[in-house]
Amino acid sequence: MIGNRKYLEALFNESIHIGKPYHRTKGTIWVTIRNASTATMNLERAGTQGPEKLTLPANTTTVLKTGVDQNAKQAKLSYVVRNFLIAPDKSLPIDLTIDLQ
Repeated sequence: MIGNRKYLEALFNESIHIGKPYHRTKGTIWVTIRNASTATMNLERAGTQGPEKLTLPANTTTVLKTGVDQNAKQAKLSYVVRNFLIAPDKSLPIDLTIDLQ
């Protein structure tokens, strides 16, 4: 998709639903991410936390396993959505925020 950043960002934010961690061990969590849209979203890590690549298929729930700081109240995973372009060769940057409490 190609479009204005504010519209693609709104589409992403309305489509992606992050659940609460359902399993946690020392320094690791498992969480579900639901993509309620009809578009598959291909994410590539822009930060240091989370998988390098993450595909969120359309109308599907995906399980994500990632490392976290044991004492953190939130985990923030920085990505770019490779198939959401906001300018030529510029993908939409997004943050996935996971509440850990």
